[in-house]
Amino acid sequence: MQNTNSYKLPAIENWLRSDLAMYFILTLIMLLAYGYEIFNFNFTIDDELHVHVENFFLGWLAIGRWGIGLLSYVVPHPVTPAVSTALGVSGIAIGMLIVLKSIFDMDRIGILLVTAIGATIPTFPFILVFSGNGYSIGIGFITIAIANLLIQNKNIHSLIKACLLAAFAISIYQTFVFVLAILIITQIHYFHIKSENANLSVDHTMYPILFFLGSVTLYIGVNFIFQQTFSTKSAYISNIIDITGLISNPFNKISFAYNQILDIINLEPKFFGIKSIWLKIALLTSLTVIIVNLFKQFRFTIGVIIVVAIVSLIIIFSLSLTNAILLRALIHIPFGIAIILAYSYELSGKYTKPILVIVYALTIIGNAVINNHLFASAVSAEFQDKMLAYTIINEVRRIKPENAQNAEYKIEVIGNHAWLTNAIQSKHDIIGASFFEWCDGDRNRIAAYLRLNGLNVIKAEVKDKIGLYNQIKNMPVWPKAGWVSVIDDTLVLKFSDYSKSQKKSCQQ
Repeated sequence: MQNTNSYKLPAIENWLRSDLAMYFILTLIMLLAYGYEIFNFNFTIDDELHVHVENFFLGWLAIGRWGIGLLSYVVPHPVTPAVSTALGVSGIAIGMLIVLKSIFDMDRIGILLVTAIGATIPTFPFILVFSGNGYSIGIGFITIAIANLLIQNKNIHSLIKACLLAAFAISIYQTFVFVLAILIITQIHYFHIKSENANLSVDHTMYPILFFLGSVTLYIGVNFIFQQTFSTKSAYISNIIDITGLISNPFNKISFAYNQILDIINLEPKFFGIKSIWLKIALLTSLTVIIVNLFKQFRFTIGVIIVVAIVSLIIIFSLSLTNAILLRALIHIPFGIAIILAYSYELSGKYTKPILVIVYALTIIGNAVINNHLFASAVSAEFQDKMLAYTIINEVRRIKPENAQNAEYKIEVIGNHAWLTNAIQSKHDIIGASFFEWCDGDRNRIAAYLRLNGLNVIKAEVKDKIGLYNQIKNMPVWPKAGWVSVIDDTLVLKFSDYSKSQKKSCQQ
């Protein structure tokens, strides 16, 4: 979008004399927002599985995410400090930077600030904290960005390459389809502004629409071939998406979606632990600038289409969910917000641009504070898990000193255990969750986590547990002495009564 009336900030532009200076400052901002996680090493749910499985391709394939399965051959076992988070953060920032720079007419400070806001919005920690696959989100954003550049060539060869890249991004995480949908809305506007035709035409819409349809069709086709070839099926999507519920009770779904999205934009503490008002202020200020300028410049129709379409896509995703929003799935919301902020910055003038710069800078600081709080909460929870794991290991060694080092134990877990939250440790979804509480006490995960900490255990089978019932029912529960017991070759941990999931044997 070339906006010849876009006002520049000469003082800041003179300070940011080159793109290299902009990239350097963006790097410092990303370190401010994610440095705590990049340079720390803690395990998060799923990491214990990725460490123990040599290649997780069939597991990813079963849930339609074959892109990560393929990437796992390139980046094996990324459950290490720096690697996964640094790759993920870098890819998100680079991908957003490429898209914003190629579409919007902004000065360097605008590109810097909008990219930094989009890449630091506090929904990203919920996916980046997964060391086993967080890196793949960054790769997905880069592939989407390259596909965007290819589409701007407006030829069939570039279209095919772009569809291949976008389909691969969707195979990394299915919600990239919403990133793609937001992108094609922006592309249509880009082609419209670049042309001399004041009205939308087929030439403006053809390539973006073909890009979207081709990418989704290609993903579905390749996914079908993979699943047929390897005979894998999964209820992953059907467990998350609830179209039937939306049709049967649309008003409740609309209310749910509206409230959830407001909570995310408001950065409510129930999700993020602590609160920042600046993301909401940045979005409201940007929308005000857009609306005022659209009326002023008689570009109301196309501008409203952009904003309404992006907001609608965000709401549609929320409407389709079975229950509470998975914050780790919301990779499209930061992208959509970045597009709206960029459009506002492009339209801003002499008096509004300095206001946007100040508000955007404060928003970045607010995002960084929340991100580091979330990462600190994850580290704190895993530290407590580690201490509990060592307590269990020491108790086993006390009970069975003759088998302290090499014996293999079967494990039976009764109930589950969570850590209390406080001012410096919050919990929502994966952040702050304990390995000993996930899925109501998942024996597989607990066994895998204890193996990571040095105890050779495997999950007990049903036949092993039947004979233990009479001895287990009278055991004390945590933290009373005797909550850890070794019966023959079975390690028993009793946190409470059997959870509902354990009673249904869904973890067996």
